[in-house]
Amino acid sequence: MGRYGSLLSVAIGGIVGSAVRWAAVSAAGDGRAELVVFGLNVIGSALLGVLIGSRRRLTDEQFHLIGSGFAGGMTTFSDYAVAVAQRLEEGALVAAATNGLGTMLIALVAGGVGYRIGRQRP
Repeated sequence: MGRYGSLLSVAIGGIVGSAVRWAAVSAAGDGRAELVVFGLNVIGSALLGVLIGSRRRLTDEQFHLIGSGFAGGMTTFSDYAVAVAQRLEEGALVAAATNGLGTMLIALVAGGVGYRIGRQRP
């Protein structure tokens, strides 16, 4: 499908991933939204790790649909950054550090684990 097929795949995946994130955060309400964003970021990192690990077995369109599109739309750096900034503004330094550093570290581990899973032979 070429370049435009990949673009369409990213767009469709992004719409679905963003809708999933919106629905999950909306359902959680204000009290749990931060935790839901954390979970989505970790799940998305693991999913992207699996995709990268299994890249040779995927078409470009599959990779872009699920990886750049869906996982990219579902995860969100902006919500994560705003949550950390809000905690800092509130003076909740431990909560800001826990969310800020914890999300980074756990998402990196999830991505690495996902990559290892993706590298396994089917």
